[in-house]
Amino acid sequence: AKYAPLGTRGLAGARAANYGAKLPFSFPEHIALSNQETLVILQIETAEGIEALPEIVKTPNVDIIFVGPTDLSLSLGHPGDFKHPDVQAAFDKIARIVTDSGLVLGTLASTVEATREWRARGARYVMTVFETMAGAAVRQYLDAVR
Repeated sequence: AKYAPLGTRGLAGARAANYGAKLPFSFPEHIALSNQETLVILQIETAEGIEALPEIVKTPNVDIIFVGPTDLSLSLGHPGDFKHPDVQAAFDKIARIVTDSGLVLGTLASTVEATREWRARGARYVMTVFETMAGAAVRQYLDAVR
């Protein structure tokens, strides 16, 4: 994800560098800016990922550890059951390891309740599904006008 010396991302006149044509800045400036502005997010979606997390958070140049709640619940044997004690314990363990590491905790939360729960755990990068929000508002509107 990063150019040398921080990583091994290829340069090769790619789209990000305007294919090498008429850059508004030099390649070294492009590399420095890209390395500074590229967000690196690692996902934890399995029980194995949780076990490896204390080492994963030591990876240089990582910005966010992102919990994939649905895949994680599946990996733990409770597909889609986010309230199951095993799943809740896994969420809490991940949150503790990530926040203690100084990295940003992230997740997908598709309800207000889930967003509040994750923010209480320390999540600062919370994605949601636009269709979930918009769909609820559209249904409410249609129910009101029918």
